[in-house]
Formats: sequence, structure tokens, C-alpha cells
Amino acid sequence: MSWTWEGGNRRLVLRREARRTTRRRPSRPASPSISRRRQASEGALMSGNVFRGVSADQDARFGDKMKKLMKTTKFPEHFDTKVDMKKVNIDVMLPWITEQVSGYLGFEDEVVIGYIEVRLPPE
Repeated sequence: MSWTWEGGNRRLVLRREARRTTRRRPSRPASPSISRRRQASEGALMSGNVFRGVSADQDARFGDKMKKLMKTTKFPEHFDTKVDMKKVNIDVMLPWITEQVSGYLGFEDEVVIGYIEVRLPPE
């Protein structure tokens, strides 16, 4: 390091000089192109040791919001009535479902109607 004068306002600046000698690294045994640190991290990923702490599922601060919402929501009493799907005629229900979905959306959406039909219990 040396002190030098710099700039038009004549500041005294401490400069580090470049080394003229080059160091040689100690020789290592031949290894693949992947560094040791990368190999260690990939090994940790494989074994599952990379992530520490707790997940959001395990942390009490992040409670199940949907569960809490279901407890606080008031549903009508007729939602508690069980329906025997063996007595329901699905062939009559499917056109009605299509009509209702089309009325709500304003157009006939085959994806939504298909999803509803799949979610109905099999006969």
C-alpha cells in the first residue's frame, strides 16, 4: 500500500498496489467439474437436510384459515340435511345443472359443467 495524491482537489488517498507475484494453489487430486460445496448441497437436497426450522403447517402462528372460517360461518339449517344420492335421478339433474351454470355465468362453460358432473357421486 502507498499514499498517492489524486484528483484536482489534491486528496491524499491510500492505494493498494497490485501484487506482481502470483500464488499457486496447492495441487488437489483430480475431481469432477462440480465443486465440493455444490456436491455437498446436492447431497443435502437428496437427503432433505437443507431446510431448517418448521413449515407453515407446523407453526402455530399460521393456523388453518379455512378451518377457522368454517367454524365462524353460519350456514342455513337445511344444509345439515343428508341426501340419499341413490334416490336422485342424475339424468334429470344434469340438464338443470347446465341451465343454472349458464344462467350464472352468462354463457355455457363446458369445463365448469364437466367439473360439477364429475364431482357428483357415482350412481
